Parts: sequence; C-alpha cells; structure tokens
Amino acid sequence: VELACCYRGPDWKGKMVLFGSDSTTVVAIINRGTSRTPRLMAIRRRIAAIAARHSFTIRAIHIPGVKNRWADELSRSLAELLALSP
Repeated sequence: VELACCYRGPDWKGKMVLFGSDSTTVVAIINRGTSRTPRLMAIRRRIAAIAARHSFTIRAIHIPGVKNRWADELSRSLAELLALSP
C-alpha cells in the first residue's frame, strides 16, 4: 500500500483510492488511521503524509483470501522464493 501510494500518488490527486486486502489488520489500520504497534503506525503515518501531499484519500475493504486468488498466488510465490534463498 505504501509503495503504491508513493508511485501512484501524483496520479490520484482529488481521488478516493480503495485498496482490497485479505488482512483484516491492514484494513483496520488504513480505515481507522491508527495502530497500537509502533512500526505499523509509522507506516500508516507515512501513507497519510503521502496522501496529504498529493491530495487523495485512502480506504480499504476486506477481501477474503479464498476470493483473492491473485494475492494468494503472489504471496505463495514470494514465500517460495524466500525459502530458496540462503
């Protein structure tokens, strides 16, 4: 989410950007704008700063993992690649 905001933020001026995630934690942090975990809160603050700089808003919806095949495949592929590295 943060990387998407960094790279696409200028294109989203004046828009509401909706992210889908199979993580209820990510959805809650994006929509509430807060987290008790300092590292996650730091990320959320950076996302908020990018959104403010480029004048867009951000929201998230939950997509159950079984309905989000693309993300599931992507995360499995990444896990397999990480397992191969020494």
